[in-house]
Amino acid sequence: MTNAFVQRLESREMLSTTLTGVELVGPVSAVNSIVLTFSGPLDPATSQNVLGYAFGRIPPGSTGSSGFNIGDLFFRKTGHETPNVKRPKAVKGGKIQFSSAVLDTADDTITLTPVKPFKAQQFTHILRVRGMGAHAINDASGIPLNNGVDEVQQWKLRQGKVIRYNDSHGNKVILKLHGPGKLYVFLRRGSDPNPTIFVDGVRAASSIAATVLNGKFSAVTDINEVNGGQGIANALLNNPNFIIAKTVP
Repeated sequence: MTNAFVQRLESREMLSTTLTGVELVGPVSAVNSIVLTFSGPLDPATSQNVLGYAFGRIPPGSTGSSGFNIGDLFFRKTGHETPNVKRPKAVKGGKIQFSSAVLDTADDTITLTPVKPFKAQQFTHILRVRGMGAHAINDASGIPLNNGVDEVQQWKLRQGKVIRYNDSHGNKVILKLHGPGKLYVFLRRGSDPNPTIFVDGVRAASSIAATVLNGKFSAVTDINEVNGGQGIANALLNNPNFIIAKTVP
């Protein structure tokens, strides 16, 4: 009996849907949507509830085990609960306010559309996708996201002409922008930085040099997204040492 119960739990964990990708769409100063990719089909009702998602910056003085109280920060009443709001605020309590969450069943994605485009460099700090509580997101079978645990991702921003960081394999990654423009590199906090990179203000004369210095395993590194790097000499896009999940014009 005990073994059967354990097997049911293990089966439940294996089938649990998780967040697998985050894509920011639009230029760095006017992100117009966030596309979330999941590992499996989602329940249309719960997954399209904007109250299940929160994205924004961390207000000063917040407390908690991670330096702030995530629950208080992201799931107070936001104004979405109040009907007939004529002019919804674009930002509330440091959070981007979303007008819709739309499910694409073909790709298992949710597209979050903000009330107004926002500056990634100001608000790309933390994402929370709810797996517990009244607004938890369920998969198509009714199982809560991530086995009933909220999914949280955090980023830190580095910006300038030259960006250096260490990846999860111990490689040293160096990105250099020559000529007009600026790099905005959002590194995920934790063991795998897997960055989202915006290339902003470049011209035809601009170019990007990209280098991976071999660490303990292999000189290959993952990039979550490169946004705006087309149309210039960009060694990042055609360097076999970079595995880029998504490129955006």
